Amino acid sequence: MGLRASMAGFAVTPSSLMWIVGSFLAGKLLARTSPYRIINLSLFFILVGAIIMVLIPAYTPFVAFLGISMICGTGFGLTVTTSIISVQNEVKPNQIGVATSFNTLCRTLGQTLMISVFGIVMNMTMLRGVRQTDGTSLKMMDKLINPLTANQLSEKVLPHLRNILYNSLHNVFIVGLILIVIAYAANLADRRNKNSESINRFAELPSKLVGNVLDLKSCILKHCIVFGLNDCQIRERCFFLVHHQGDHNRRQSR
Repeated sequence: MGLRASMAGFAVTPSSLMWIVGSFLAGKLLARTSPYRIINLSLFFILVGAIIMVLIPAYTPFVAFLGISMICGTGFGLTVTTSIISVQNEVKPNQIGVATSFNTLCRTLGQTLMISVFGIVMNMTMLRGVRQTDGTSLKMMDKLINPLTANQLSEKVLPHLRNILYNSLHNVFIVGLILIVIAYAANLADRRNKNSESINRFAELPSKLVGNVLDLKSCILKHCIVFGLNDCQIRERCFFLVHHQGDHNRRQSR
């Protein structure tokens, strides 16, 4: 609202820095927990930032935006890194390059598409506000956005123009918040589908591999449901526990 463009760039600088931090955190967390939990954590960071952006008033201190940028940057770093590694883990080694490129393409197309959608929402809100407010026009809004020409506007219309711009940005953040909630729901639905598929695949393992250890099967299913393990992790634990129990039985028989 009258500040230079360099200040706007400075406001999002913490996002870039925390993006790097989030990427390192994702690498550490992937060795300890499932991608599902990490994506939930990253979406939580982004959701908190989106809620704050929706609720803050028009005259919010500049320092607050630095904190919001840090929160969102951490979430973005966690999300992007985890999604790339998860995609690479789901394909064969000779398809990793294709999967990574496709993931990047989808992310780029999504950014391009949503920039257009956000622009439409902002312009439509701005146009409606100008039509409902006497003495304002879109040319005045162009002058307001440019800090070099904002001081040329009349003091009488300046508060009205700022209110129109605030409402336009506010609607953009509301749309973003809705999309984040949808992403949360999609992640939950994907988790349930993965659990169902993993349980079915485990149930189809040869009986001679599992033997009569029904408690082992229930243990694996518990890990699948509670801890959100993927198919590869389930198979690894299955084979480890089966062979471990087999060794134990052979030692007892001796």
